[in-house]
Amino acid sequence: MIHLETSMKDLNMMILLVLQEV
Repeated sequence: MIHLETSMKDLNMMILLVLQEV
């Protein structure tokens, strides 16, 4: 379960980075 949570956090971070890049 923890792995899934980490994945979600990583996804969130990536999305934020992408949004900042735009």
